[in-house]
Amino acid sequence: MTSTWNNREKTEILLSKADGTQLILKSGDFIAYEGHEKGCRIEEIFGREGPIGITYLPWRGDRWATSQFTLRGNPRFLICKPTGLPHYGIHPNWESVKKIENPEYYMIQ
Repeated sequence: MTSTWNNREKTEILLSKADGTQLILKSGDFIAYEGHEKGCRIEEIFGREGPIGITYLPWRGDRWATSQFTLRGNPRFLICKPTGLPHYGIHPNWESVKKIENPEYYMIQ
């Protein structure tokens, strides 16, 4: 799995999986992955040369979790490969990432 910028503005990540599939991720997208099956919303994408990581807020079933910050930074920081590998954060199984429907949509209905 590798992640690269998908656009010149560096607001979208192109995630290339080992099976040849590709996924474009941007702020506001709702994703699920191994360990976070209920899903989480992408808040912000960080990086210059390549994507370093993504901050997110998990869905708690009826509301969004609150933002957190510790001495090491945001504990809800997903590391993108390969650029983000030397940084602090969570190393998810990127092969399991998929976009899913935002649960807020159903709460509004």
